[in-house]
Amino acid sequence: MVDRRLSRLRESVIERLAVRFAHDELSLHTHEARVHAALAAESMHELRELTWDLPAIGDVIVAWLYGAIDGIEVVADGRWLASQAPHSSWLLGRASTCDVRFDATSVSRRHALLIKRGRCWSLVDLDATNGTSVNGQRVGRRRLRPGDHIELGRSARLTVTGERYHSS
Repeated sequence: MVDRRLSRLRESVIERLAVRFAHDELSLHTHEARVHAALAAESMHELRELTWDLPAIGDVIVAWLYGAIDGIEVVADGRWLASQAPHSSWLLGRASTCDVRFDATSVSRRHALLIKRGRCWSLVDLDATNGTSVNGQRVGRRRLRPGDHIELGRSARLTVTGERYHSS
């Protein structure tokens, strides 16, 4: 029974990867790597991890119900950091390789990742030592909405602003 469920999920994951590749949301390299990982996966958890960051059909419904961020702006301690990201993700942290850098020692070198998929933005904690919070709650992953307040470590604070998505 478990093998059959695992096989069905594997097929579903590979199909979803193909659809997202066709919509130009995955590079050829990423698509190939994830399909290879899906074929080698031995658990349902491993398979789910391959598509967690891809938009699902429900994302359109969620965006309509709760609002999603079309154009994102990140403000840290009153200082404007970025707007209308030309790429689909920002790495947040202390390292010089981060897209948005912080000097605070409570911020990890690679602290968190802001990811845009479709019209939705999400925040992913990268196992930061001092954690990541949204609106005062510690999170591992969280879909963001305008007005959310992000805290990296104990001192880096960001505010998310943007336009709510309204379907026409």
